[in-house]
This record gives sequence, C-alpha cells and structure tokens, in this order.
Amino acid sequence: MNSDVRRRLKALADDLEGPLGRIPFDRALRGHIDLFEELRREGCSWSQLARALAAVGVRRADGGTISSDHLRGAVSRQMKVNTSAPTGLPLEDGTVRIAAPKEKASSGSRVGETAAPRARKTAPVKPAGVQKPDQPTAVSRSIQDKLSRVAKLRGG
Repeated sequence: MNSDVRRRLKALADDLEGPLGRIPFDRALRGHIDLFEELRREGCSWSQLARALAAVGVRRADGGTISSDHLRGAVSRQMKVNTSAPTGLPLEDGTVRIAAPKEKASSGSRVGETAAPRARKTAPVKPAGVQKPDQPTAVSRSIQDKLSRVAKLRGG
C-alpha cells in the first residue's frame, strides 16, 4: 500500500474518534468517499479495501473488523447521499454555478403542477356471475344421490 493511501486511510481512522466518543463509520466515511471512489476506479476490490482499513486500525464499534460487504454498503449509501447534493456545473466562462437540488413531489406529479381530474370514458362493467346450468352436472347429481341415501339411512 503506498504511503499516500495509507495516510488517507489513517485520516479516516482518526475521524472515527470524536470529542464525545466514537463516531459511526458511515458518518466518518462521508469526508473520505472520494478516496474509495478513486481506489475502486484503480481496480481495488472491496476485500482489499477492507483489509487496508483493518491494517490502519479501522474497526467496528464492537471491535471487530469491517467486512467487505459492510464497506461496500456504507460506500454505496454515501455515494447516493453525495449524488443528491448540489453539484458544480462549469459554465463557458470558467465559473462554476451551484445547481439547487431538485425537489421531489410526494405524489409523483411534477413540482408546481396541480393535478386536474381527467375525463374518463368508461363503460359499465357487469359482474360475471356464475350461471346455474339448466341440467345438473354429473358431480352434482352424484352428490345429491349420496345425500338422499344418507337421509334415508338416518330415517329421514
């Protein structure tokens, strides 16, 4: 492991300890997400990254090592958080404009639109009921015959 990567991973380990005690791994990871993106682009596997974290002393709250699955999940969550944050958009003159985050409408409609009722042309639907056959089926005749025999045996 090169010294720059080791130094950056050690900084993550140091960030896990706050003034009032241990900071959750996901929260400490926020400031170092670019390191993991960079290492993944270079071809490092999740298990290699987990072993590198263990080598610099990064541990779970219970003292165990961070697994590759835990690390992958934590990085994935932080990348989702980072993609929803405003991003810098370079303009032609070289300046950077910060785009406001897009608002989400809870109903699925576009922001600022009101939902107008739509006229629907619907034909009334008649329930498809079970039609009784004119002639009893063989099964129903067999059942009726058995019931009548049972009634005769019981004295009815």
